[in-house]
Amino acid sequence: MDTETNDSFAKAYDEKVRPLMNKIDEARRYLLPNSDRITFPNVVVVGDQSSGKSSLLEALSLVELPKGPGIVTRCPLVLRLRNSKERKVYRLYDDNQKTLLDEENLNMSQYIEQETRNLAGNQKNIVHQLIELQIEDPCVRDLTVVDLPGIAHNPVADQPSNIHEQTTNLIRQYIQPEGSLILCVFPANVDVAVAEALSLARNVDPEGKRTIGVITKTDLAPDQDMLIAQLLMNRRDVLRLKLGFVAVRNRSSDEKISLPDARNREKEFFSQHPAASAVVQKKCLGIDALISCLATLYSQRVKETFPKMRHEIEVQLTDIREQQSKLPTELKTTGARLTAYNELVDLYVEKILKAELISSKDSERINQNDPYTINTYYMTLVEKYQALSEESMNSSNAGSFKATVLGGGDDDDDIFVYDAMSVDDQALKQMLISIYSYWNMLIKRFTEYVTLSIRARCAFSVCDNIKQRLREISAKESALIDAHLSDDHSIQNQREYLQKTKERLDKAYSILCEDEGILNNDKYIFNDFTPTDHDATNTLDALLSTLKIARDKNKQNNQEEQLSSTGFTKSADFEDELLEVESDDDESDD
Repeated sequence: MDTETNDSFAKAYDEKVRPLMNKIDEARRYLLPNSDRITFPNVVVVGDQSSGKSSLLEALSLVELPKGPGIVTRCPLVLRLRNSKERKVYRLYDDNQKTLLDEENLNMSQYIEQETRNLAGNQKNIVHQLIELQIEDPCVRDLTVVDLPGIAHNPVADQPSNIHEQTTNLIRQYIQPEGSLILCVFPANVDVAVAEALSLARNVDPEGKRTIGVITKTDLAPDQDMLIAQLLMNRRDVLRLKLGFVAVRNRSSDEKISLPDARNREKEFFSQHPAASAVVQKKCLGIDALISCLATLYSQRVKETFPKMRHEIEVQLTDIREQQSKLPTELKTTGARLTAYNELVDLYVEKILKAELISSKDSERINQNDPYTINTYYMTLVEKYQALSEESMNSSNAGSFKATVLGGGDDDDDIFVYDAMSVDDQALKQMLISIYSYWNMLIKRFTEYVTLSIRARCAFSVCDNIKQRLREISAKESALIDAHLSDDHSIQNQREYLQKTKERLDKAYSILCEDEGILNNDKYIFNDFTPTDHDATNTLDALLSTLKIARDKNKQNNQEEQLSSTGFTKSADFEDELLEVESDDDESDD
């Protein structure tokens, strides 16, 4: 695989992932990873003290970092690496501000040490506040790398007694999220099997889908054959990781050579190393191989994390809106609070009226006995008078019936009409009984309605007086009412916090939801990218095969101009290599 093809492929792949990364970077300005519980794509570097983490990060970021024995890193150091035409280094802050650092007149190693002391003090304890730098350089790949304090097993000097617990808890916090790639660093002169960093990684990533092993200080390996076996993972007595291991040789803390010189020395070292002549592939040797592997896996992690970030923000917004709905209505002015008081008075009086008139069920009872229907009460009267009439007829005692039915009234016309009737005129007598029964029922119902009306009038009159007296309080004790209906400090602080958080998340969500085609369009991401090797580090040959599939799809859609604009070269060597990959695949299928 020639360098030109590798570079062109890397450039094309970065360009396809860059739109997503730009949106994540833009949205990150409004997000707080710890408090907002948002999953960001990161490469988290973990290892024991003096395992070579800082030297490895120097090679990745091209930034001078503090190095030395013991705990040098005492807080998370976040390095955002962004490929750019011009080199610039920024210091990023929590309030979304950034400051351009003058590297020519600034010792970056001393600057980071001073920033660490500002956060963690002069003692040797661990803090969770982070230092964040953004490095823009033509020679870096798009990555976000997090350096964490090395695992300390025994406290020394000014270190706190629980230093081991502090370091491991901080590491767990950063490697737990699914968006984090875990870079476990082991020096070659230490038994990898006893490294605690690997144990921590396995606890959060038992399947090893996002853990890569990096073997540093390979020039100090006591057994080169064992190193080769570990890289190949072809023996039972070596550790196995799904994403495999990469061996590197970086400069030590006491070596005074530049980063470019250190990289050239590493290339020369591995060109003469026994592993180079063994079956170990180049993808397992050197910092360039590690960077290529990380960039590929990180790009895929960005693609997987992007929709999760949107979903997590949406969940957070829903939760905030629910919390806001449970808060009392905000009354910002005195006038608004007095208006709210008068509304409370009206509701209070209305509640009294409902309790007095509705809960008594008098209206319901009366409505059930509508006077304009032939109801039970009416028929009972009719049946009663009919029975008396039949009894009177049978006993020939019409006067007794007349006195019973029509007696007790002041209208003598009723008695006259009844006396004038023939005994045979039974139909008319039945009508008179019916009318008289209905009349008695109406009298009873009218009495009930009058009573209920008087009762209601009294209730309304009393309630009006109650309302008037309560409203007089607002005029006499306005300050008391104003203070009572104002938000207390806890409610006010909670309201302000929720509103500010909602505004931040709304801005981040709107950024991530812009241009939906970015996430689903093949022109930005290889959707069929999957780990292909036993160690899943995706050799360049396998990636070229994927590239050829993508190119064929683009040909079918008449998109060759778009493909060429992404930076792919169409040299003869490149075409030959694609044909070789296709030929190899055909032979393997046979």
